[in-house]
Amino acid sequence: RGLYEDKVANVWCAVNVAIKLRSLFTTHTLVRLATSVTALACLPACGHLFYALKRTSIASITVLKYCLVNTSLAFFLFSFQVHEKTILVPLTPALLLIHEEEQAVNWFVQ
Repeated sequence: RGLYEDKVANVWCAVNVAIKLRSLFTTHTLVRLATSVTALACLPACGHLFYALKRTSIASITVLKYCLVNTSLAFFLFSFQVHEKTILVPLTPALLLIHEEEQAVNWFVQ
């Protein structure tokens, strides 16, 4: 296992079609790259959450739910070692949105 696995379709699998990352970089560099990109992908959702918390509204609970979904999807798409069962990580917070986004959550679960 490593940056990508054949059974998991994440960003690194798509990039590997054009750029052979394993031949260009060491494993240590790829770990740093994956960590940096994962953190960068989480920043917009976390920034929105902190903005919502600053306003101290009741809607900040809903924003927290969306932030959990977005950060867990960023982890699934960009992390270094992804297993096919890792999709259960974003599924858990997605189920918290069943009342706000019933159709989208049903689609995601199936």
